Amino acid sequence: MTRIVLNPEELRRFASFLEAQCGELRGRKSAIEAAFCQLAEYWKDKKQHRHEADFEYTSKLLDAFLAHSDAYMSYLRKKARKADAYLNG
Repeated sequence: MTRIVLNPEELRRFASFLEAQCGELRGRKSAIEAAFCQLAEYWKDKKQHRHEADFEYTSKLLDAFLAHSDAYMSYLRKKARKADAYLNG
């Protein structure tokens, strides 16, 4: 016998929470990028170049995390719909 151990509403709630947090993170990332570009106009030395490389690396990791989060949100919502159909079917 198939058994389901999940709460569809909680899946949707977490997906919405994750979506809001990722939106905020995207906004903060954009603000940091803008500030970093301005800083590069006034700070040019070896440490700045090293920091810039670290920043670009971290930014790419963050972009990957956000892309994975988007896919995960979609997965959770789809799973919640299937669970609803199963529970109400």
